[in-house]
Amino acid sequence: MKSVEKDLKVAITHDYLIEYGGAEVVLRELLKLFPKADLYTAIYKEDKSQRELWIEVSRHKIYTSFVNKLPLKKIFWKILLPLHIRFFRNLDLSGYDLVISSSAGFAKFIEVKAPTKHIAYIHTPPRFLWGFETSFFHKIPFPIKALLKPILKKWNKLDYYYARKASLVVTNSRNIQEKIHKCYGINAKIVYPPVDIESILKAQEEPKQNFYLVVSRLHKYKNIDLIIKAFNKNRHKLIIVGDGPERKYLKEIAGSNIEFEGFIDEQAKIRLLKQAKAFLFAAEEDFGIVMVEALAAGTPVIAYAKGGALEIIKEGSNGIFFSKQDPDLVNDSIIALEKLSFRKSDIVQSARNFSSQIFEQKIEELIAFL
Repeated sequence: MKSVEKDLKVAITHDYLIEYGGAEVVLRELLKLFPKADLYTAIYKEDKSQRELWIEVSRHKIYTSFVNKLPLKKIFWKILLPLHIRFFRNLDLSGYDLVISSSAGFAKFIEVKAPTKHIAYIHTPPRFLWGFETSFFHKIPFPIKALLKPILKKWNKLDYYYARKASLVVTNSRNIQEKIHKCYGINAKIVYPPVDIESILKAQEEPKQNFYLVVSRLHKYKNIDLIIKAFNKNRHKLIIVGDGPERKYLKEIAGSNIEFEGFIDEQAKIRLLKQAKAFLFAAEEDFGIVMVEALAAGTPVIAYAKGGALEIIKEGSNGIFFSKQDPDLVNDSIIALEKLSFRKSDIVQSARNFSSQIFEQKIEELIAFL
């Protein structure tokens, strides 16, 4: 990649930097691939708990919106979405050879003129604009939703327009590829999100212990409550890593066999991934990077049979599915998994298809294609 990048002036746009998820894993790898790239994002708030991302971000020149100067920006940023849109639409990116937008929202709302090229890496079409479930808009009272309808309709048209203006659209899975085709009529290329497989493999081996593991942001759509209800019944030990707005509620409903670790560093996370009996994933996710991390650690995955999990988990080889989001079916899957014998080498090998090296290779091929 360095041989390609050194001749290009590159800009990367990203919706916002106030939390860490799969989109930020992709962003981190893009910043590594383009060490001289400028970064444009609506909001930037350093979070030292996500050390690797912020070290990489700090190496780049960062341009932010007016929203970033406001107090309490992390609390009220969703109310200020019109300012995010204005920021990206008004960007002058004419001085760049290549612009890569990393977006589940508005970072693709950019317009470039030849010879500048725009690769849009769309993590998902904006859920609240296209009728996909979101925890935020689910909470908005109906009268306010009715008032927002004309605004959302306008944003929907803008989203369609800017997606189709991109030189090339890329996405993270067949799951989202289908949604992109449905929303925009575009045949997106698939480049799976990068997972640092080698770092997990190089970490010290850990003996398996008698607990199950969840690593997730604690948002409603992640369905952690489903897993808790299952473990309240089966009484197996469950460790939950991560934080978010649902933490208080989840702790209230959790039994004494369930432990909450909050955010932990990468080394501690890898250690738990290696020690866990199995990893659980209950959301219909766009992709699900953490499932791949569990596989790289040699740990089988119990997952809801929807979304990105279908591209990662091979039933009986590296994990097992439950067909409906029902606590009893989760427990049935746990019982079934405990009767199976998994080969660690097969589990680890299944993760290699999603390595950082393959991500880099695919991005390089796309740039050459342009």
